[in-house]
Parts: sequence; C-alpha cells; structure tokens
Amino acid sequence: MPDSILHIESNENGPRLNRLLASVFMQVPSAMAVVQWPELTFVFANPRYQTLFRRSSEQLNGRSIKEVWPESSAYAIDRVGESGKPLTIAEYPIEVQGSDGGYRVLYYQFVFQPIAVEGDTPTHLVIQATDVSEQVYARQQLEQSQDRFGAAIAAVQGTLWTNNPRGEMEGAQPGWAALTGQSYDEYQGYGWSRVVHPDDALPTIRAWNEAVQERRMFVFEHRVRAKGGRWGQFTIRAIPLFDREGAIREWVGVHTDVTQQRQAEAALRESEERFRIMADATPTLVWTCNPDGSFKYVNPQVLAYLGMSETQVFPLSYTDLLHPDERESVGLAFRQAIQTLQPYTLEHRLRKQDGSYRWFLAQGAPSQYPNGELFAYVGSWIDIHEQKLSAERLEQEVADRTRELVKLNRALERSNEYLQQFAYVASHDLQEPLRKIQYFGGHVLEQYGQLLPAPAQDLLRRMQNASVRMANLIRDLLAYSKLSTQSLSAQPQNFESVALKEVVAEVLNDLELTIQARKAQIDVGELPTVLADRTQMQQLLSNLMGNALKYTRPGTDPAVQIGSRLVEAHASHLPASLSQSDKPYWEIWVTDNGIGFQEKYLDKLFQMFGRLHGRSQYEGSGIGLATCKRVAENHNGAITARSEPGQGATFLVYLPG
Repeated sequence: MPDSILHIESNENGPRLNRLLASVFMQVPSAMAVVQWPELTFVFANPRYQTLFRRSSEQLNGRSIKEVWPESSAYAIDRVGESGKPLTIAEYPIEVQGSDGGYRVLYYQFVFQPIAVEGDTPTHLVIQATDVSEQVYARQQLEQSQDRFGAAIAAVQGTLWTNNPRGEMEGAQPGWAALTGQSYDEYQGYGWSRVVHPDDALPTIRAWNEAVQERRMFVFEHRVRAKGGRWGQFTIRAIPLFDREGAIREWVGVHTDVTQQRQAEAALRESEERFRIMADATPTLVWTCNPDGSFKYVNPQVLAYLGMSETQVFPLSYTDLLHPDERESVGLAFRQAIQTLQPYTLEHRLRKQDGSYRWFLAQGAPSQYPNGELFAYVGSWIDIHEQKLSAERLEQEVADRTRELVKLNRALERSNEYLQQFAYVASHDLQEPLRKIQYFGGHVLEQYGQLLPAPAQDLLRRMQNASVRMANLIRDLLAYSKLSTQSLSAQPQNFESVALKEVVAEVLNDLELTIQARKAQIDVGELPTVLADRTQMQQLLSNLMGNALKYTRPGTDPAVQIGSRLVEAHASHLPASLSQSDKPYWEIWVTDNGIGFQEKYLDKLFQMFGRLHGRSQYEGSGIGLATCKRVAENHNGAITARSEPGQGATFLVYLPG
C-alpha cells in the first residue's frame, strides 16, 4: 500500500470522526476541498475555497474539477489518482477581487492528496490551497533589486569591492587588487588602508566605522596609491545590502578615480585667481556671465560705474543694464553668442549709477571646459562715450561740409555757365568787331597808305599788330575757359586711351613750318599710352613744344627732347600735391636749350598772364603755361619745371600711370 495515500479506517467512532473532520475543514485558514475519485467531482469545499474560486457550495458540489482548473493542470491531477502520489502546484496565480472592486493577482500553493477510505485504492482527493503571495512578491522584488543592482554595477566606472557586515574586506577582490597591486593577504580586513595616503588613512577608517555602525551610505574622498606607486584622488560610495530580516548581508562599494577632474578643478581655480588679479587691476570694466546670462564675476571698476555691490549685481542679467532702445537687439545678439559659443563685439549704452547712460564697446568670448561645455562667458566694456560723441559731431560736420560743397558745386556750375556765356561773347561779339578793325585798317593801309603821312601809317600798323595780339589773346582765353568748364567732367570714366606718341606727331606736323624756319632738332623718345582727353593732351604738348621753339637763345638752333619714364608712388622728386598718392605716375619731359629762367619765378610762370619777358622780346599771351597746368590738374596730375638762366629748361608733366 503506498505510503503517500492517506487511509481512513471505519469504526464505531465514524460519525463522531466525520463531524470532527468537517469542523476542521471549515475552520482551517487554508482553502480546502474534497473531490470524488476517479470522477473528480466536488464532494465538499470549505468557505475559503468557495471565496477563492468565486463559487458557492451549490455551484461546486457534484461539478467536475476540470471546470475550475485548466486542462493542463487537470491532466496532472488525473495522474495523482493513478500514481497514488501527492501533487504540489507551486505559486499558482489567481485573480482575486478586492473590497474596493478592483482585481489583483494572488499566488497559491496547491497540494492534491489522495485518500483511501477502504483498502489501498484512492477514493478521494483532498485539495489544500495556501496563500504564498507575500513570499512570491518578496522574491520578485529581490530578483528585481538584484537585477537593478547588477545593472548599476555594470554601469559603474570605477573599482568595485565588497566588505562583510562588520565592514571588513574579505574574499576575492579582483578590482581592488588590480587597482592597488595588493594581494589577498594584504587587503584582507583593514589591510586595504595601508595603500591609503597616510594623511587620509585615519579619517577614512573613522568615517567608515561610523557608517558601518549607523548602517548608512558611506561617501568619502581620499588618496590611494595605485599599482606602480602613483597617488590618485578617489571618491568612495558604499551601501549596505540587507537580507529579509533587515540584517546587513554585505557592503558594496566603488572607488572612482577623479584625479584628472581634481587637477582640472585646481588648474581652473588657479586660472580664475590669476584672472581675478588681472581683472581687478585693469582700468577696463571686466565681467563674466553664467550660461543663463546672469553675472558670475564683475571687477571693482564695474561696481564703481554701476554704483552697486556684488550682491546687487549678481542677480541681474546682462540685458538689465542696457538702454531700453537697445535691450532687445543687443540681448538677442548676446544670447546667440552664448548659445553658439561664439565671440561678439557690439557698441551699446550702459546705465550709470546716476541713471545716465554712456557708450561702451562690448567684447566677449566663451570660456569652455575641456569637454567643450561652457564654463563662463568672459567680456569687457571699454568706455567710448567721448569717441562716440566726437564721431557723431564729425558726422554732423561732414554732413554740413557736404551741404556746403553741394552749394559750392552749384555756384561753380553757375560760374561755368557764366564762363560759357563769356566764351560765346568772346567768340562772337568780341571777335566780329575785331575782324572789322583788322579788315578796315588793312584796307586803309593798302588803298590810302601812300596818301597818309608817315606817323599816321605807323599808327595804323600799330593798330593792326594790336588787333592781331587781341585776336590771339581771345583765342587763348577761349581755350582756357573751355578747360575750366571741362574740369568738372574730367573723370577717369570719361577718358580714353591716348597714345602720346601719336599726339606728339600731330603737334610736330602743325609746327612743321616753324621747325623748318628755325632749323630746330626734335628728338622724340618712348612715350606711354594714358587715359586722358585727347584734345587736352594736344593743347598741353602744343603749348610746351611751342614755348621750346619760341624761347631760344640768339644765334642758337633750337634742340628739343621729349621722353618719359614711370615713377613709383611716394618717389621723393614727385610734386608735393602727388606725394601722398599710392599710385605710380608717368613723368613726361620736354627739354630745350633755350634762354632758361630763374626757378624762384616758377610759381609766376604757371599763372594767368604770367610772363618773365616782355612782348618786345618774345610774343605770347601769357596763358599757355596756365593752360598746361589746367590740363594736368584736369587729369589728376601736375606740372613743374627745372631751369637755370641761359641753360635751357625742362618741363615735367605727371599723369597717372
């Protein structure tokens, strides 16, 4: 007979025993039921069982157990009767409705015990259900805690170690051994303290013992001699792990190397101290801001300007000190500079302690940690108030001068209009009577000269000569006035490329009879092509070559040389008006072997009607060289001359290269 089958023998105490069993079934704290074997129909179920499965006694009695249990479990129950061995189903989940109407899952352990009332064959199964929910929940929480702890340990960047409940290191500690080079025997117990810096060992042990006694987290920092003899700075965090009874099972800790971080912090503190010393000593207003724009540091000069203390300044932001008209635009630029870690330069006004505002040049740049994160935004304010006001005054003066220049240009335009009117009068109203004087005077001399006395004839000849000079003077004045009116439009964009060698050839062709009559020798060298007004270039060279042929020494054939060279900017021999220009110039010379002149009269030479010799010696209107000067100036150039009496003269024309 199998020992696992519970036998109930029938005797004279049967009724009393049945009542006893029924009473036990009804009062036990477990859910219990009896089913008929092999039919597996319910014979009895105590109240706890009925509540557990939410069925009444009437709903269970005579019903098959398979209506309550899933098929897989019912199959296992079938085997209980066949094998005669009890069946235990551990941690079976059942959804139970609470008093609040909600449902929650409870876990039960079911035991199916076969019973034989008569003989060895099971006739019934006793089912007992025990609530094991608390144990299941505790185990699940422990498993979750262990999983989280394992994940945390895996994520820790440091050296992991464990201690027994008394706070002593025991067992294998591969992390600590790798860090310090200590062997098992060396680090056991409190042996680990031998590699802690002597100045830190006793404070560490004292703080550790207090944490162990108070059963709380241990947080500390000390120096440890690592393997190889290097001292490093480490932070320690250790926590106690408790068992179900609340006793400490073990301590788990981690050493994290913060040596580089502490060195960086020390270097940063040293750098900040140097910065403060320099910033406090400079007359410039120096400040630093946090990433949110609030002030981190201001030097005494800032406090003096604002008339505030540090406690008043630090709650403020950069934009709080700006002029209302600039607060939005400057604030936006400042925030963008911080966000993008870019330097910035701005001009804006800052409020002073008396409520007034002054202009400052603001400059700033980001100061970053080695990882690129912003530590502070460092900047300065330089007072430019006086320069700003001066610039505004200068701008006003420039505007005033511009208006005056416009007025002068308009006056000049009117003057040119008058000159053009004069030119019209000179070319028409003056020349017409002059031509009649010449005509009638010549006619009188030709027809009636023999009838007139000699003095009268001399007077008529003088009148004729004077009229010729007058005609030449009017012609030269017309040419000069035309150059004056052209000076306004004499701009490079209005010029054309002019080959000066071609212009010289045209001038020589015009002077051919004079050259032949005076037996002059003309030597023409290399000449450039320049941007110029061709007609004015012809006037310039015609006047210069005409003078070279005119002012000759008696008994000497004229010899004239024409040439050029390129002169670099700022050359020492450039005329003063061109010495500041950054452009090179063409130097064009016309040299003769004539009478020459004293250079002290050089300024007079280029003036209107400036003459160094009388008309009886050399004919001329005194306008030719003034015309040459006007042409050179119209082309942003200059003209000068070098000479000695009796040694000839060299006229130098400078035109932009």
